[in-house]
Amino acid sequence: KPEDGEVLCAQFTAITPGYHTNKRHWITVYFSGDVEDGLNEDLCQRSYDLVVAKLPKSQRPL
Repeated sequence: KPEDGEVLCAQFTAITPGYHTNKRHWITVYFSGDVEDGLNEDLCQRSYDLVVAKLPKSQRPL
């Protein structure tokens, strides 16, 4: 949700609005910043899940 991105950008200096993407719906995370590894992994998994959900069933991983 866009609100989640706004909250994350406000909490962490290493999280900014998306670079080369819709800045309202995506974020950029800089790995050398103040974001813990577990949160980085969670954010990556959530992003992956969102993208895969939009693929046709024939292109989704098994």
